[in-house]
Amino acid sequence: MKRRSFVSGSTALAAAPFLTTSRSRGAKYGEFGDARKRVALIGTGWYGTVDLLRLVQVAPVDVVGLCDVDSRMLAGAADLVATRQLSKKKPPTVIHKWEFLLRKGGTKLSGKVVFELEEYPEDKTEEGIERHVAPAAREHMRDLLARIVDRGRPVADIEEGYRSTSACLLANMSQELGRSLGWDAKATKITGDDESNGRLARSYREGYRHPAKD
Repeated sequence: MKRRSFVSGSTALAAAPFLTTSRSRGAKYGEFGDARKRVALIGTGWYGTVDLLRLVQVAPVDVVGLCDVDSRMLAGAADLVATRQLSKKKPPTVIHKWEFLLRKGGTKLSGKVVFELEEYPEDKTEEGIERHVAPAAREHMRDLLARIVDRGRPVADIEEGYRSTSACLLANMSQELGRSLGWDAKATKITGDDESNGRLARSYREGYRHPAKD
C-alpha cells in the first residue's frame, strides 16, 4: 500500500490526517463549509483518532481510509468514524502493511508486519501487551546490547529523546505564554525571551544541580 495512493493526490503525514480538496456546501462549518475534504489517517491510536474526530467536527470531511498495524484499534476507529462523518460510511481499512517511498530517490522499503508469535508465544497471553509494538521493542533491545559491546551509537539514543522532549516542552510553554518561541538548538536557548529561558530549568535542592552546557 503506497501512502501516495492511499488518498489520491495527497501528501501523507504519518499519524496525522492528510487532505485533498473538492467543493461542497456546508453552512454548519462556517469558513470551512465550502471546502470538502477527502481524509485518510495513518495511525489510529488514541491521539490519531481523537484528532480525526475533531477535524470531522470543524469541516465536512469524507474519511476515505484508515491504516494501522493494530487490528483492534483499526476496527474501533472505523466503527467510530462511521457514526460521526456526514456520509455515515465506514471507511476502508489497511492493516499489517508498511511502505516508505523516498522523495529524492533511493530504495523503496516495504513489507508486512511480523508479530513473531511462533518465536515468542508468550506474547499471545501477556496481559496488556501491544503485539504490534513488541517486535520493534525487541529490536531496540538487541541494538542496545550490541552497542554496549561495540560502544557504537544506538539507533535511538539520548539525543533523540532530548529533541523529542524539547519540542513537546517548548510547545507547552508557548501555549502557556500565549506567544511563539524561537529555539536556538546550538545554544540550547530560546531566542530573545528571558522569561521563557527562565523556565528551562528548575531550582534544585542543595546538593543537586541542573547540568549546564559550557
